[in-house]
Amino acid sequence: MKLRLVAFTLTALAAGALLGWLMQQDPGYVFISLANRTLETSVWFGLFSLLALWAAAALLVAGARWALTSRSRIATWRRGRRALHAERATAAGFIELLEGRWQNARQALEGAAASAGLPLLNYLAAARAAHELGDAAGRDALCEQALSNDPKAGAAVALARAGMLRDTGQWQECRAALDALLADAPRHPSALMLKLECSQRLGDWQGALDAATQLGKLKSADAAAVDTAIVEAWRQRFAAAHHDAAAARAAWNAMPRKLRRLPALTLGYAEALNAAGDGDGAEATLKAALKSRYDANLVECYGRVRGTQPAEQLATAERWLAEHRNDPVLTLALGRLSLAAGERDKAFAHLEASFDAAPTPDCCAELGRLHLSAGQLERGRALLEQALAGFATAQDGAAYPAHRIGGASA
Repeated sequence: MKLRLVAFTLTALAAGALLGWLMQQDPGYVFISLANRTLETSVWFGLFSLLALWAAAALLVAGARWALTSRSRIATWRRGRRALHAERATAAGFIELLEGRWQNARQALEGAAASAGLPLLNYLAAARAAHELGDAAGRDALCEQALSNDPKAGAAVALARAGMLRDTGQWQECRAALDALLADAPRHPSALMLKLECSQRLGDWQGALDAATQLGKLKSADAAAVDTAIVEAWRQRFAAAHHDAAAARAAWNAMPRKLRRLPALTLGYAEALNAAGDGDGAEATLKAALKSRYDANLVECYGRVRGTQPAEQLATAERWLAEHRNDPVLTLALGRLSLAAGERDKAFAHLEASFDAAPTPDCCAELGRLHLSAGQLERGRALLEQALAGFATAQDGAAYPAHRIGGASA
């Protein structure tokens, strides 16, 4: 590096000495005449003057360029500063949000949204903070700002708002928001799942059935959960028709054939018919289902159904004893049917057999009432007390469906 500097210095000195010698030997002459004015100078001075003019022009052009671009550079610098500040404020806002400091989170996120890299996230997170503060109007306004900032994110904004409405139990408003979203995107999986939950909470079982059916068409859905939701929706429709046999039949006829083979739905339909006074229809439905597959819950219901031919119904159930002699559910059903057919001795035998195998609350209640009617008061009261204690502790968790004590016998 030093050698190069020395070489350059020597070369410059030599060139300067040569130039000075040339200027002394022959300075040259330049004569310029313009209008009535003339200019006389040496060639070397003229060359130096041209070089100075060129340098001045170059400086002037560079200055003009700097003046023209300085504003944009300053603006770019300011934008960068704002973006950096927004990034830091956004990060701080999300930390506040995660820590549950809703007011600080909202201020930081909303204030930084305009300069943030993804304003949509800022507005939605600020909406969540407003929601947690109980400011519904502020939440909705921030959701609108998020949508205005990114119109293509309509589904995301609608889902975020619906989720917040769900958290506060505003099921009607939540479903209204989802209906608007599904009108544009009818196969949106998250919206369908949330609509299913809303419909279930509102007791709108047709709406729940529609949502579950649409979910069943999507490969991304949990098939088992969807099937459970569909069965529950149909079961609840039958429950709603407990005093309307025509409505129960209409629901049964509208249900896909493959679902009619499910014991839970057959049970719901039969119970609806029986409650509406169509015991013969319920008996026929249960008998047809049990002919193809034995099911304890259907057998239990068969024992409670009251058709117009109790003797024939008893005879039908007795034929099942050949393969299910030790089934306490079947012997309980036979005891009830025996009472309905006026066969008290059979009723005692079947109910005692059921009690010995599994003293369920239903069995205790039936057998206790039978003992009371026979004048065996002490035994009857003891069995009824046992039944009441069993109903109190088992409730919905009992192995067999629980029913009111006075609702089973004829």
